Parts: sequence; structure tokens; C-alpha cells
Amino acid sequence: GANGALLDGFTVSGAYSKDESRMHLLPSDIKKNDMEVGGGMRNFMVSPKVKNVTFKDNYSPKGGAVYNVQDSNVTQAHFENIEFTNNTAQMRGGAVSNDLGAMPVFIDCIFVGNKSEDKGGGLYNDFAASPILINALFEKNSAITAGAIGNDGGSSPLLLNVTIRDNNASA
Repeated sequence: GANGALLDGFTVSGAYSKDESRMHLLPSDIKKNDMEVGGGMRNFMVSPKVKNVTFKDNYSPKGGAVYNVQDSNVTQAHFENIEFTNNTAQMRGGAVSNDLGAMPVFIDCIFVGNKSEDKGGGLYNDFAASPILINALFEKNSAITAGAIGNDGGSSPLLLNVTIRDNNASA
């Protein structure tokens, strides 16, 4: 992604990124920007606008479909009318993983059937990443812990008119 770039009306499917497992990263590790994360899209210190897009059947160690890292005091990535379906993360964030103060906005988005082999089947936030979700649905996502949304490290997402149903955490 790039600042102000617009991705509108696409399907991102079958994207795959592979990296060695690095479960407990430090902010200094993330800032190196040397990880293969975000199967379908990686937004590292950029703020694209993504509209009318389907992310399905993507895979990554972290953020099966999308990975966001952003400075919290600048414009954030914006996702509107997005379907995140059947994406998988080896570690965290089956559909989306947000790190280091990222505060992306998700409006009219659905997270269905995504899977994390650790935490946050639909969405995972760490290091004070606090996205804003408006009119969203989390359904049939799964993870070892936090089947729908997982939060660590001071993250506190804002949820407005969000439905969370029929998700599964196996631990």
C-alpha cells in the first residue's frame, strides 16, 4: 500500500507469504520491516484506502489477509465494504493483524471463517494498535484463544454496531 492509494473493486485471493515463526516480537523487530506478513496486503507506515474488496483464502504467519503498522498520529489505513473470508494466519490475526499503534478504520466489513493457529481468528491487535470498527460482523472465525478479536499490549479497539457470533476459541 501507499499513502492515499485507492484499491477499489478487487478480489485478493490465494496470496501466500511465509516467514520463520517469530511469535513474540519487539517493536524494534517490527520496525525493521523485514517480515513476510500480510498474505494479501502489507501496509507498513502507509495509509491506503481500500473499498469494495474481497480478501479470501490468503495465508501468512501474521495477518492472513492484511497486516497494518502505522504511527498513531498520522492518517490511518481505511477499509470500507470489505469481506475477509477464509484467511489463515499461522500465528496471529487470521484475517487482519495490527501492530505499533495502527488505528485503521473498518466500515461495513465482514470477517467470516478466518482462522488463526494462535490468537485472534478474525482480528488481532498488539502494541497499542486500536482500530475503529463500525458496522462489522465477526462470524465463524476460530483460534486457540480469542476466536473473533484478540488484543494485547495496551490495544483497545473501538467497536460501534459490531456483531460477534458463532466464533470459536479452542483453549
